[in-house]
Amino acid sequence: MKALGRFEGRQERELPCASKKPGPTRSSAELKVDERVSAKTFRGAEIEMRAFDGVRAVRVSHSGGHVIAEHRHDWPTLTVHVAGACTERLDSGDIRIAGPFASLLPAGHYHADVLDPAGLETFGIVFDPAWLRGLGCDARVDLPRSWSRGKIGHKARQLLLCWSSASATDLALARATKRFFEEAFSLTEIPPPTWFGEVIGEIDRNPAASTLSLAKRLQLHPAWLARSFRDAAGEGLQDALRRRRVEAACELLFHTALPLAQVAAAANFCDQSHMNRCFNAVMGRSPNDLRRT
Repeated sequence: MKALGRFEGRQERELPCASKKPGPTRSSAELKVDERVSAKTFRGAEIEMRAFDGVRAVRVSHSGGHVIAEHRHDWPTLTVHVAGACTERLDSGDIRIAGPFASLLPAGHYHADVLDPAGLETFGIVFDPAWLRGLGCDARVDLPRSWSRGKIGHKARQLLLCWSSASATDLALARATKRFFEEAFSLTEIPPPTWFGEVIGEIDRNPAASTLSLAKRLQLHPAWLARSFRDAAGEGLQDALRRRRVEAACELLFHTALPLAQVAAAANFCDQSHMNRCFNAVMGRSPNDLRRT
């Protein structure tokens, strides 16, 4: 692991502030961070997954409960959510990053991030716009965009899996990225069904919930709920429950010194081995690796 590079930040400021850059700005009052969240510079790690001419793929892990001060990147960055959550602060407004999610940040676009206690794990594709144009893709990458849940959330997860595959060729990765941009810019987001928010709220309150318990609570057939949830969320219901348990464990790993067995029990895993398997599936590494981040 190595420290995150290739970004320019405001080293003289710990809290995000846009007062020095030209163009429309937000006042320091608008960018004020909740006092319960300590304002600190970047804390985390970067794992480079792939790199070839004009593009670089990185897995970035941010520890929980702090602020990443305002910064910008040299090249456009497509970010895919893995686990955790944060509020990303842009001149155009705040964006909530949680669950199946993808965002595009243009080169030189200032932004700050307020991390939730569970931290944030993302997969980023940093690319030269000329590389994308060379693929025959004319998607506009000079404006920030974001996509959440549903079909595009599912396609973002597919793109992540493609880039994470050691057997994928450079050409296959390029084609997959082009396809994602073309689909993301053409799809119309559909509002989630009325029951969707209740399911998400129940998962957040009770990571030990199951498909059967959720279906019973909503008076829905379990198979129908599982299928409809996947369509609305962009991930399966069991995947969402597993990810939420992993996020609960991440918060404990970042903010307590509890032994791993106790973390597993508190986060509603069957045992420590079960937690290790879920971490490897969601995060690509072990709880011990995360605690050392």
